[in-house]
Amino acid sequence: MSYIDSLRIAEGRIFFESRTSIPEGISLNPKDKVYLNSGPYICKSMLGEGGFGHVYHIVSETTDESYALKILDLSRKDPKDFDNYKKRFQQGFEIGRLKSNNLVTNFFHGELKGNPYIVMEYCGFGSLRSMIGNTLERAFFDRVCKSIINGLKALHENGIVHRDLKPENILLDDSKESKLSDYDISILVDRRQTTTNWLGHLQQVWGTLPYAPPEQLDVSKGIKSLTFAADIFSFGITAYELATKGCLPYGSIEEVNVDPEKYYEKIRKGKFTPITTFNVKIDPYWVSIIHKCISPNVADRFANATELYRSLPNSFIAKPYSPEPLNGIWQLHILNGVERGKVFNLNALLSLKSDNCLTLGFGEDKSDLTNDIGIQEYYSRFISRKHATFIFEEGSWYLKDGQMSETSLTEWKQSKNGTFVNSYQLEENEKFLLKDGDLIQIGGETSLQLKLY
Repeated sequence: MSYIDSLRIAEGRIFFESRTSIPEGISLNPKDKVYLNSGPYICKSMLGEGGFGHVYHIVSETTDESYALKILDLSRKDPKDFDNYKKRFQQGFEIGRLKSNNLVTNFFHGELKGNPYIVMEYCGFGSLRSMIGNTLERAFFDRVCKSIINGLKALHENGIVHRDLKPENILLDDSKESKLSDYDISILVDRRQTTTNWLGHLQQVWGTLPYAPPEQLDVSKGIKSLTFAADIFSFGITAYELATKGCLPYGSIEEVNVDPEKYYEKIRKGKFTPITTFNVKIDPYWVSIIHKCISPNVADRFANATELYRSLPNSFIAKPYSPEPLNGIWQLHILNGVERGKVFNLNALLSLKSDNCLTLGFGEDKSDLTNDIGIQEYYSRFISRKHATFIFEEGSWYLKDGQMSETSLTEWKQSKNGTFVNSYQLEENEKFLLKDGDLIQIGGETSLQLKLY
């Protein structure tokens, strides 16, 4: 198919994955259809707009699952900065592949009309900003703060400083679990970097008043002195604001807008209002933690999120996850495609093998015994003959993309079009732990669901 960037139809427009040397402006409307490398999607609505571009709510036509599509609008950027923006966007995509329940997950990336995009996890309850100003139950406040800390812990333990933590960048999924987002181009997008002299002498800083610590707002040393403690300060301000129905420790948002230099000086000197001034019922341990976090002195804060996490009450600290032993019968159900409704009993198939592996791939017909799990696909034919491998170890099932080469017992061959679990693409040589209900996507028209009985 040749690249046709957009075509007007009755239900909306159609966009195809495409790269161009000169980016073109792109804006989606409800009912527009987008054909990406990961499949076809329908645009439902715009979720947000900023200096970077747009974020949309999209739904997969294949699985009916919701995602968020973030498009970097390079057409509004200086061409000499294209490579830098693309690099940061790609870096953000990789950060979003870290496995954490409290980080928004990135699934796919590519380009539309020369503009980089990311397909990521959809969080239906929007950002934490919508909760600011409300009276929150103590349990919900505790849960939100712990989730933010866990998200920062995942970043810090991988050497990453978020640099722009604030309520707008903390999203709530369908269960109102908090997840950190916007860790991709946050130090580059227009609304998060300062090139004008709002402090009279700064050339460029990263972060957002009033959430950025003083060392982050000092262009002369901000890069050299920026540590994980910068995120700790931002967490403290966010938690303070959440606990006080929108109050800020160093002054009101009006003060920020009217005289940012004066506000910055108050932060630098540590002149904050105690949180108990606005919330007399807050638990004492949160008073101590939050006040420690918002200190202007780096050495007085928690060094990183792991140290902060360890300071929480014992009742907050969850036990480490360990997979449950395999009990019952595991079945693989084909949900769509030409063999929709077909079921494979993994326990029964494994009992016929001399090893602990089951191979999955394209089956030419019902007599094709090349794979333990052979699946036909008439139209797209995107399923590889050696597409994936199920591995049973220590009572659990794992999935790997590709299979062992027939000619070499040491060479592992990847599939041509990838293997996805819950829309996450398995990386090369990754052994993914499966659980009951996981959705496996292969080829262009086939989805499978793993079920435990």
